[in-house]
Parts: sequence; C-alpha cells; structure tokens
Amino acid sequence: MQPVTAISQQNNQVPKSRGKKIIMRLASFFRTHRKKKIAALVLILGVLIIFRILSNQPHLVIVNTAEVFSDRFEKNVFAAGTLEVKDKQEFFAENKTTVKEILAETGQKVAKGQVILKTDESSLRLECSQKRLSCDELRAKLVQCESNLRLLEQDYNSAQQEYENIKILYENGAASKKELEDVTRKLNEAEEKLVVERDATLLFLSHS
Repeated sequence: MQPVTAISQQNNQVPKSRGKKIIMRLASFFRTHRKKKIAALVLILGVLIIFRILSNQPHLVIVNTAEVFSDRFEKNVFAAGTLEVKDKQEFFAENKTTVKEILAETGQKVAKGQVILKTDESSLRLECSQKRLSCDELRAKLVQCESNLRLLEQDYNSAQQEYENIKILYENGAASKKELEDVTRKLNEAEEKLVVERDATLLFLSHS
C-alpha cells in the first residue's frame, strides 16, 4: 500500500508545479509588456472620452461650399418639332405705301409709342393733296346745291302765293280761267324743279 501512496503524492505535486510555472510566466509577461498595456489603456480611454463628447454635440451636416462668381449662363436645347410664336400681332397700313427704314430688330422688345419703322411719305402727301382738292370740290358743289335749293324754294313759294291770289280773284270773277291755268302751270313747274333738285342733293350727299 505504501508504494501506491507515494505515486499518488508525486502525481499531486506535478500540477502544482506546472501552475506555478504558468503564473510566473504570466507575471513575467505583464512585467515585460506593462508599458504597452498602459499605452493601450490610455488610448482606449481617450477614444471613449472623445466618442462621449462627440455624441453629446448637436448633429452636424457636412456640406460642400463653393465661391459665388458672375458668369454668362448658356443652355442649349436640341429637339425636333415646330417653333411657333406665343404672342403675335400683325399691323397693316391703311394706305398703300413703301417702308423706308426699319428701326427695330427681329425679336426685340419695344415699348408703347416707340417708332419701329418709317414709310415713304411722298406718295401719302400726293394722295392727301388730291383728297383735299376733291374735298374742296365737294364742298363747293354742296354750297351750290344749297344755293339752288334756296332759290327754287323761293320760286316755289312765290308761285304758290301767286296761285292763291289768282284763285281768289278767279272765284270772285276778277281773273280769267287762262290766268288761273297759267299760275297753276307755273306752280307745278316750280314744285317739280324743287323736287328734282332735292333728290339730286340727297343723291350727292349719299355718294360723298
């Protein structure tokens, strides 16, 4: 029995000696790498502190900035289709004339009352003179018609007055039948001339 006890004691001593060796080796490792461990711990603590500070700061948005400068902006658009004017207004001359000078470019904006072209006024002056002469002639003819009407009205009034006088005399036996017929014919002629002149005057005015 004794030999067995000795073997078991020897077996219990082997793990203890191995554990001591491991502890000694770890202690030696820690002693050898102490500086490195401290540096690593300090670095980790620094990172944690910085992370804690940044987490407490307001949320920041990173943007790109650029310097503002003045330059010409051009944009070309290439497409297939039909180009039409949005607002278009056409002007026509009242009289036949010739454009002498154009004072605005195509597509240029113009203001109200701005002169955009000049026409040849020589033909307009000639036409204006002709119309003025024609107007003077019409005015003179109108005056003549009015004068003729006044004279014919006077003749008609005189003929009518004479007819009434002769009629009274004829009814009283103081005038003959021939005298009555003469003044009647004279009155009819005066009335006919007055009517013809009035119709001619009205026709003239309607065509003037």
